[in-house]
Amino acid sequence: MNAQRIRLTSTTRRRHPDAVDVARGTRWGNPFDWRMYGLQGAVDAHAAWLAGDGGPDIRHDPQGRAYSRADVLDNLDQLAGRTLACPCPTNRPCHADTLARLVEKAS
Repeated sequence: MNAQRIRLTSTTRRRHPDAVDVARGTRWGNPFDWRMYGLQGAVDAHAAWLAGDGGPDIRHDPQGRAYSRADVLDNLDQLAGRTLACPCPTNRPCHADTLARLVEKAS
């Protein structure tokens, strides 16, 4: 079952209480900041990192939070069939789309 993405807002949190928050600061967040890489660049860097082409397993975002590639990949099954919520507008590139593709590929 495929994961799908919605925009994370206070309203969507109420309407979709079972949605998984994949924003920065969660296990699923993108350590590549769009303000440094550009929106598409941050999504591409995240995808490359998860594919093993983006440097070390542990990455830190600009706020110093640590993200583990192994942790993300080992727990993708938790996203299967779930709604993924991220602050990115749904008509723009987002790392949540990368997560959804990986979930689909793994199932």
